[in-house]
Amino acid sequence: MEFKGMDQLRRHVPDLQTRGGEARVGLTILGMIALVTLFFLGVDHGFPEWMPDGEIVVMAIGFLVMSLFVSRKKVYQQKYGELAYRNAFAHYALPGLGIIFATMAHVGHDQTPTAALRGGASTGGQRPIRRLPGTGPRESRA
Repeated sequence: MEFKGMDQLRRHVPDLQTRGGEARVGLTILGMIALVTLFFLGVDHGFPEWMPDGEIVVMAIGFLVMSLFVSRKKVYQQKYGELAYRNAFAHYALPGLGIIFATMAHVGHDQTPTAALRGGASTGGQRPIRRLPGTGPRESRA
């Protein structure tokens, strides 16, 4: 499957012109996704009340990192010349995309106890669900 703009991206990022380079780029994104996911797992376990605020903060960090790809353009052109786009892509775009993708996946897979109250995902047996009074299954009084 070919995405729009991939030919132009391959011209600017020589790593994408070889299979090894494509694998390196893919592993970089997957590594960032794994690191951010591990962070979220730790936060979910230790500070479950921090979500969704934490997701908003981490998503903002991802967009901040991505914005550096554009805002540091002139600095990278002066420092790296022809390889400026490639280096900025590796330093800012790949980590930023990894952070954003991992945060979006975490938002979509909310495992907090309040998710079950909202009708979302179950806790998978990790933590007991604390129900609000009057929200649990009704008992028949016969």
